[in-house]
Amino acid sequence: KSVKFAADVNVEFTHTADDYDRTAAPMAKLNFRDFAELMQVRAMVRRQAEEILREASM
Repeated sequence: KSVKFAADVNVEFTHTADDYDRTAAPMAKLNFRDFAELMQVRAMVRRQAEEILREASM
């Protein structure tokens, strides 16, 4: 294995902390319906990831 570095380096700048507020939004309690939907999405993503890995190993 080897490591290569780019010859050109681009330096990017971002805004200062005073320019925008990065505090977290208040969290709402999760109701049963939202929790069930979250678990469904989680299972779906897991199945899709497994399928992608299965196809990649062929």
